[in-house]
Amino acid sequence: MQVTLLVGNGFDIQAGLKTSYSEFYDYLREKSLEDKSLRQNAIFTEINKDENLWSNFEIALMELTKRCDLHDESALTVDKLAKDKDEIEDYLGEYLSNVNKEYNVEHYSKDIIKEFKRSFSVLISILPLQRQGEISEILNLQSNTSTIWVNIIDFNYTSLFKDAFELLPNNSPIAEIKELTNSNRKLQVKKRIGGYVKLHGDTKANMNLGGHDSQISESVRESEYRFFFDKEALEHENGTNKYKTAKEFINATNLYFVLGMSLGETDKVWWERIADIVSNNTQRALVILEYDSNESINNKPYLRQPSINRVKDRFLNYATELSDTQIESVSERIFVQYNSKLFNLGSVGTIVEEK
Repeated sequence: MQVTLLVGNGFDIQAGLKTSYSEFYDYLREKSLEDKSLRQNAIFTEINKDENLWSNFEIALMELTKRCDLHDESALTVDKLAKDKDEIEDYLGEYLSNVNKEYNVEHYSKDIIKEFKRSFSVLISILPLQRQGEISEILNLQSNTSTIWVNIIDFNYTSLFKDAFELLPNNSPIAEIKELTNSNRKLQVKKRIGGYVKLHGDTKANMNLGGHDSQISESVRESEYRFFFDKEALEHENGTNKYKTAKEFINATNLYFVLGMSLGETDKVWWERIADIVSNNTQRALVILEYDSNESINNKPYLRQPSINRVKDRFLNYATELSDTQIESVSERIFVQYNSKLFNLGSVGTIVEEK
């Protein structure tokens, strides 16, 4: 059986890294004091500095493409927007590279390994007992399944999750999951060889920032820079096969986990694909690990259930090609868990103090 974990910026934030857009914007403001070019950057001056989620940052960027008009000389030109985006990406790579260094993975390696092993061992048992039983039945864990192979699709530009994951052994189990039946059998959790992809590049190469084709203005789509704003097209131009690899992971997966992601529109291609695959195979399921500032939300049904329904609806809004019957079937196999604190490196490491 294969499990795929899709990891987003919430993981970094939980670890204590300052990777929110508002924090990056503060960094840009400081840099702009000495950089005239940045002060004239359309993205820097126009995108709402109060946005806290990267998905909203990218949506704002896509909205900015609509200010480009090939036939209006007074409008923002596609050429300038492309150059401005490239400048912002350089600053983003510089900023996140410095932020990434603030977590000393080597120093906390033993604690990180312990936390990752713990997290993999309770991937399913963090859910309420009834939900555990439902997943067990959906996945048919009572069968001869003895090994769970793990794939990772890392959406972050930082390397923290990858650095932590690589501390785990490659050729032996990284954890054991107690089978969710009355037997004492345990399922071994192992890395799948070649099962890791950093989907959007990193702070040093092939950074992939943008949206999808339908979000881009007609003027930009008609220009030579179309690929630069469309994530999938940019990945194709980079030629790294990361999207192809990620799609292969998703196609072969039985159980998906979404960790630290906002289910934003700029990544809709992945939510559409997962919804489609789950709809066509009743032995597949999705677990969405959500964060809520109310620590007691799991103990308050009047807060928890409406919140779970909203998360499901947000995901299913991307299932535009499915029938009502299919959507209902998928909804029954979506599980939402709040404040699981899995892979919580903030609990085992501390940010390096400035000297």
